[in-house]
Amino acid sequence: MIFVGYEPGSKEYRVYDPASRRVHISRDVIFDEEAWWEWGVDATAKGDDEFTIQYTTVTHPGSPTTAPSPHTTSSPTITFATQPSGANEDLDAEHDDDAPLRYHTIDNILGPASPPGMAHRDQDEDQD
Repeated sequence: MIFVGYEPGSKEYRVYDPASRRVHISRDVIFDEEAWWEWGVDATAKGDDEFTIQYTTVTHPGSPTTAPSPHTTSSPTITFATQPSGANEDLDAEHDDDAPLRYHTIDNILGPASPPGMAHRDQDEDQD
C-alpha cells in the first residue's frame, strides 16, 4: 500500500492499494521507510492511471440518523427606552464614549415571564 494522505475530519490515513486499485482509510498503518517506489518501465507497464475511491458509511447504534432541526421561535420586537436623567454619572471610568448606550424596558427584557418576587432569606434563630 502507498500512503497518499490523511482523511479529513479524523485521525486516519489514506493508503492506495495498487493490487486492488482502491484507496483504503485506516488507522492501523505501519510505514516501511526503507522501501521505495520502482519508477522503471516495468512498474508502469500496465498503463492504468485510474483508481476507485470507495466510501463506507458506518452508523453506530444509538446515534441519531438525522440531525434535529433547530426550533425557531418568534421573538418579540425590541423596544428601546429613553435614557434616564443622570445616566452618564453612573458609567465606569473605563467606559468607551464611542460605545452606544442602549436602554430597554423591563417588559421587553422579561417578555411573557412574570417578574421575580422578593428573595426568601433564612435566618437562624440563634443570632441575637
